[in-house]
Amino acid sequence: ALGARRAFVASGFAEWQDERATAVQAYWARRSALTGEVGHRRPCGDVWDLLRGRPTPLEIFLGVLPQGCLLLIVAGPPCIQLSTTGRFGGHQGLCGPDSIHFFAVAAIRWAAQRLRPDIVVHVVLENAGSMLRLHRAPYLKP
Repeated sequence: ALGARRAFVASGFAEWQDERATAVQAYWARRSALTGEVGHRRPCGDVWDLLRGRPTPLEIFLGVLPQGCLLLIVAGPPCIQLSTTGRFGGHQGLCGPDSIHFFAVAAIRWAAQRLRPDIVVHVVLENAGSMLRLHRAPYLKP
């Protein structure tokens, strides 16, 4: 998240693979110690856990952000069911058991804007380039 003076004030990530999350967090901790930059921490493993509990990890994160800042949500939900190289050739789409995490991004964005109407929220999503036309059609220009 960026503050009014374009300073990076907080960063967090969700990753369900503990080994990968540990490596990412260790890298950012070393970098933070060397540069003084904000570290990148893991408030939860499952992205849906950002919306669970009282207070939620998302509420705690939003609580440290300065008034009027930019919250940038960058996500690459599992897309194996969207990819034509997947088990079902991409036909499951966003309804696949892993790809459904795509919808967490919209829920998190909605909750962030609802909890902090003073901040600007932008979302950048990455997904499978080999999606079937059926799944890309809503995004293609006529």
